Amino acid sequence: MESKKNVQIEAVRVISMLMVVIFHYTYRFKELYNIDTVNFDFFKLFGKIGVGIFFIISGYFLARDYSRKENPIRFFVNKLLRIYPLYAICITIIYVLTSIFGLPGRETSFIEYFLNLLLINGFIGINYVDGAHWFLTYMIIFYVMVAFTLIFHKNGKKVFLIFAGVNFILNIIKQYIPFGIYIYKLCGGDYFWFVFLGIFLRYFMKNISKFDLLAIILSLFMIFLNFKFITFLGILIGLILFILAVKQKMNFFNKQIFLTLGSVSYIIFLIHQNIGYQLLLFLCNVYGKYNILFIFVVFSIILAISFLLYKYCELPIERKINKILRRN
Repeated sequence: MESKKNVQIEAVRVISMLMVVIFHYTYRFKELYNIDTVNFDFFKLFGKIGVGIFFIISGYFLARDYSRKENPIRFFVNKLLRIYPLYAICITIIYVLTSIFGLPGRETSFIEYFLNLLLINGFIGINYVDGAHWFLTYMIIFYVMVAFTLIFHKNGKKVFLIFAGVNFILNIIKQYIPFGIYIYKLCGGDYFWFVFLGIFLRYFMKNISKFDLLAIILSLFMIFLNFKFITFLGILIGLILFILAVKQKMNFFNKQIFLTLGSVSYIIFLIHQNIGYQLLLFLCNVYGKYNILFIFVVFSIILAISFLLYKYCELPIERKINKILRRN
C-alpha cells in the first residue's frame, strides 16, 4: 500500500464525490420534491458515475498481497474501525436535525435510527437515516468478501473469481429464485464489478499478467451490461483518469485543495444529502423558487460542517484508533 497519499488519486476521489453531490442537489432533489432545478439531463447520470468511480478506487485499495499472511478478522475489524465512528456521529446529527426540523418523506423512527447505528438496517430492509448511506452496506459486503479471501491465503485471487462467477449467475437467475434479488445484493449486486475492477487493476498495474487483464475486461463487460451506455462511457473516462492519477501523469491535479477536500470526502458523503435537502427546501421557501446558486451555498455549509467534524471528531478518533491498533 502507498505510504504517502497520491494527490492525483485524491483529486479523482473528490471529483467522484462532487458528481454525487451535484446529482443529489439537482436531479434527485427535483425527483423527490417536484421542484424545478437545473435542466441538465446528464446530471441524472452523475450519481451512478460518481459512485462507480468511488467503488473502483475503493477496490484498488482493497487489493491484498496474498504472498503475506493477513488475519481476516483483524482486517475486517480494522476496516470497520475506520468507517464506523464518523458514521455513528453523522447519522446521529442527521437523525436529530430531521426529527427537529423535519424532512418530508425522509424522517425515521428511533428504532430505525438504532438499527442504522448497528449497521444492519441495509441487510434487513429497514429505512436508512440518510438514503445516501446505502453505499456503506455494500462496503461492508466487500470487506467481508476480502476478509474471506484472506482465509485462503495464496488462492485469494481465485476465490474472487468464484465470487465473480456466483455474481454473474445470480444476475441471470435472481428474478426466478426465492429471495434472489436479496441474495444478489449480498453478493455485491451490480456494484461488485466496480470493486472487482479496482482490485484487479491494482494487480495488473503492479505486475502485468494476462489473468488480471482478462479479469479487468470481464468487469468492464459486466459494467457495460448492467448500466446504460452513456453511464458506462462516463465510468470509462473516470477509470482512465484514475489510471493516469495512479501513474501521476496529471500534474495539474497536484494541488493542496484536492488533499484538503479528499481528507473530508468521506464525511461529505455521509452528511451532504438529508441536511442538504433541508437547506435547499429552506432556501426555496425563502426565495420562492430554486436557484443554481443554492448548490454553492448549501455545499459551502456542508463543507464547513465537514471540516469541523474532521478537526474535532475524526482526527482525535483516528489517533486513538491508531494507538489501539499499534498495541495489538
